[in-house]
Amino acid sequence: MRKFTAVIIATALLGLSQANDAYACSCLPPPPVATAVGESSAVFAGTIVALTPPSLPSDDMVARFSVERVWKGATNQTEIEVRTPASSASCGLSFEPGAKWLIYANEFEGGLTAILCSRSTLYSNAQADLAELGAGTIPGQPQPVPPGKRGCACEMAPVDGLPWGAVAALGAAGVLVMRRRRRTAAH
Repeated sequence: MRKFTAVIIATALLGLSQANDAYACSCLPPPPVATAVGESSAVFAGTIVALTPPSLPSDDMVARFSVERVWKGATNQTEIEVRTPASSASCGLSFEPGAKWLIYANEFEGGLTAILCSRSTLYSNAQADLAELGAGTIPGQPQPVPPGKRGCACEMAPVDGLPWGAVAALGAAGVLVMRRRRRTAAH
């Protein structure tokens, strides 16, 4: 009986002494740049100008970025707010005021969110991504429009600064003028 009681007490003490489970952020390797851009709502480079810490431990931290380059979304915004979980254990990014980041963000609950599992990284660590992304655009400036995308299927590429469409229009106008002259001369 004493042996049985000792086993029960030892089991109970062992159960009570077990630590609570600790959870940490666990991510798969990030997708390639092109895939990450396709899966993101916004991709931009910017510097953190303000940081709002969470009011509760379960709340997100909010970083306001001064946007310098944009590759996707938010092309007219010079400042963007991005939320991230407050701790790295919850997959939060380690935002600090004044830090420059390359952000891959997704829309979530009406705002943009970025986490450790995205390709988001400090700008100084983003050289490979930046090489693939290209120049991007400066926010607030018109984005370049590829040829043939201006709403006219008949648009042609310019040659030596003169578009073929203009050449064709001038040629057609010349033919019409010549026909009119011939008709007037014949009467």
